[in-house]
Amino acid sequence: MWHRILLLAIHANDLSPMIAKDGAFQIAKSPGILCTITATPTGLRKIDLQLSSSFCCILSTPYFEKEILSWLVDYSRGHPSSPTNLPFDLGVLSPFQKSVLQEMQNLAYGTTVSYKDLAKCIGCPQGARAIGNACNKNPLPLVIPCHRIIASDGTIGGFGYGIEMKTRLLNFENSSLYD
Repeated sequence: MWHRILLLAIHANDLSPMIAKDGAFQIAKSPGILCTITATPTGLRKIDLQLSSSFCCILSTPYFEKEILSWLVDYSRGHPSSPTNLPFDLGVLSPFQKSVLQEMQNLAYGTTVSYKDLAKCIGCPQGARAIGNACNKNPLPLVIPCHRIIASDGTIGGFGYGIEMKTRLLNFENSSLYD
């Protein structure tokens, strides 16, 4: 299996890859997340997230490397392309789940929307719980921003990777808007 491990140091606008001792490349000091990314020839397949001391990534794919790195660096700087230009491989999801994830891609960086309001946007006004289930099936958190979906009362709601992870992502995105 192909596996590339890089350390990406950011110096102004220069991207300088270097091998990392810990098996990941460092993108920035925030939001404190380790991403493990897998792709197929047709697109991104899976992103796993873990809490970390810095924003790091392990690429487990030779596909779309340049595009993935570019998106990650842009995200860490507070201006990712939205919706992303990365292709997705979502073959295992239902048509409903795909429609929810497609709508989530339209959420602007640093914004949130409630499960209820997202359900209304896709024409399923009573489907807040179904939206939550679709978020939980999202194989590409961060790129398809399910962390931006919150409860209708304004509380953070759930997240498949835990509330601390969701809080870190939302706080990072909100603070990046003012840098």
